[in-house]
Amino acid sequence: MRITLICTVALAVAASAGTVNDGDSLDRGRALLQYDDGDPSWLTWGGTYRGVWFDLEDFSPGASGFLLEVTEYWMYHHPTYPWDTSVFLADVWSGGSGGPAVLLDQNLATAVHYAPTYVYHAGVDTPPDFWVLENVSMSWGGWPSLSGDASPPLIDHSFVSDDMQAWEPAMSDWLIRGSGEFETALDALTWGAIKALF
Repeated sequence: MRITLICTVALAVAASAGTVNDGDSLDRGRALLQYDDGDPSWLTWGGTYRGVWFDLEDFSPGASGFLLEVTEYWMYHHPTYPWDTSVFLADVWSGGSGGPAVLLDQNLATAVHYAPTYVYHAGVDTPPDFWVLENVSMSWGGWPSLSGDASPPLIDHSFVSDDMQAWEPAMSDWLIRGSGEFETALDALTWGAIKALF
């Protein structure tokens, strides 16, 4: 089972390269969703699906959804473990902490070594809980390998799975990010305030 193949071989190499949290990786005009600390120190080719569960309560309490426009992935191509492909599927799913539920969007993407791989979505309307996955089902060995940060998470948001049913927490947060706009439901008080203006 590939889930157990979390590789630490890139720890010294990736850590010496510095952080990737430069603030310019995604358009500053959008809200940024990110659990990683920007310090890539691990890599994995374990599992067929690697995902981050985004809970909007962590970023904008009360948000009713998110208009996801761009996702960002950081991969690491270790020379000792060459990729059989750099192509992967960038998936967006609805679903809570138990795992992905309904596929909302899927795009073919090509990974880049130690640089951001951007995937542009046509404004995916997500619920308050959703997943962004690296789906490597086209690879025989689990590539391209995904980077994780240096810190163990306080709350599990990064997971790995071979079958989309059983999800195991990762040792760190995957460097998978999203950007877009928060959506808030207009309640009766808001409508009353709008009507009072006119």
